Amino acid sequence: MPRSHGTEAEAEEGARAASAASDDDSDEAQARNQAAAQAEPGEELGAAAAEGRGAKGAVVTADAQAAGRHFDVDADGAGNVSRITFYRDDAPDVVMARPAEDSNDMLLWRLYETTRFQFRRRRTELQSAINRAHSALSAQVTSHHGREHAAMPHLAPEGRYPPPKQIKWKTRPLPERVVEQLQGTYFLKIEEKLSDCNGNLYAPSKRLDANQRWKWRGSMLGGKFPHAVVSMKDPGEGVTSRSDHYICAENNVHLVVKLMKRVEGGEPEHVSESHVLTAVEDAFSPAQRASWGEMEGKMWLYTYLEFDDNEVVGANAFDNPPDFGHLFKPPESQPSYLQNEDPGYYEFKMTGGVGDCVFNFADRVTNKNLKAEHKLKRRKFRLVVKALNYHLVGLEGFTARSTPFLVKGVLHNDVKSNERYAKLPSGEVAESPPANVPK
Repeated sequence: MPRSHGTEAEAEEGARAASAASDDDSDEAQARNQAAAQAEPGEELGAAAAEGRGAKGAVVTADAQAAGRHFDVDADGAGNVSRITFYRDDAPDVVMARPAEDSNDMLLWRLYETTRFQFRRRRTELQSAINRAHSALSAQVTSHHGREHAAMPHLAPEGRYPPPKQIKWKTRPLPERVVEQLQGTYFLKIEEKLSDCNGNLYAPSKRLDANQRWKWRGSMLGGKFPHAVVSMKDPGEGVTSRSDHYICAENNVHLVVKLMKRVEGGEPEHVSESHVLTAVEDAFSPAQRASWGEMEGKMWLYTYLEFDDNEVVGANAFDNPPDFGHLFKPPESQPSYLQNEDPGYYEFKMTGGVGDCVFNFADRVTNKNLKAEHKLKRRKFRLVVKALNYHLVGLEGFTARSTPFLVKGVLHNDVKSNERYAKLPSGEVAESPPANVPK
């Protein structure tokens, strides 16, 4: 058996680190007691290890879930929690907003923030230790792309990956009257906070640096996908023109997808998926619906990566391919019904008209690492989200594509945390304060 790329010493060190991190996480009380002393709410969070859903299909949130109930936490990149929403099966949702800074309730709120920060940091350390141990100990890794779970060797940078195969979506027909009822009315929308709360588009700005020289500075956006917008010189020798580009860092991508309904004479409104699922169910008899599974009776979403010309991205697009050919962390997989397997991480459920997925891009999945033919065209990436319901996957509106973006390993050279600029109606680009970040 060929040796893995790590040494035995590295393997032992990674295993010890993983064990130590795991032991730390097992003692929740200890973590809570140490949280206030070791972290402040304003600290920058590290790259959070993404969380997957189990085979039973529980709703994924960025923080926690339990059988029959779960909660969502709204927080900025510095770990400051603005709102917590608790969902209950047979009772109204409970929404708790951030208390006043000088109130007694704020003491408990800050305790939660510091504990949450500490947990997320420990989780990141644990995942990093596990990854190091896995790399050092394993010459092979289980592939997530086949029914047999066949082992796939770790390929060296010069290894070759075949072009990715187009997914053959499974579809079932709907009566024409139902198609007319749904198409053009309902659609999936990827949440992208490209403007501030006043509707002013975030934009890069030319600013004086510490040496009194004019430099282009990028602007952070209002959410966690995409992350920022920057100004870049257009490609070509002797070219002096510049263009704005949306960018993502490798870490902390939070994809949020909503179901929208067009309203005549007004802006589209956010609605529950029950509007669509009820229309589909009513088109079939109880006997016909008796054989349905979750794909026909629920709204599962699936996301994958493509270039901005609809070509699916694969590991073959990169000079130095990402480990094991995976583009995401956790690794991506085909839709479960194509493999007769439990759903993968990027197959997630929509609840209350919202689906979300938190993940990282794999190491070396960046525009800088693209092969020359892609760099010359300055090709951008795009996230695609499809409704996997067999009756909906082929309908117009039930596939959403994100704004094209570039991927960078780090953003600090282009833009810093909470550095935001917005283009005002006058055309001037001015600083955008934190108070103007959209909710």
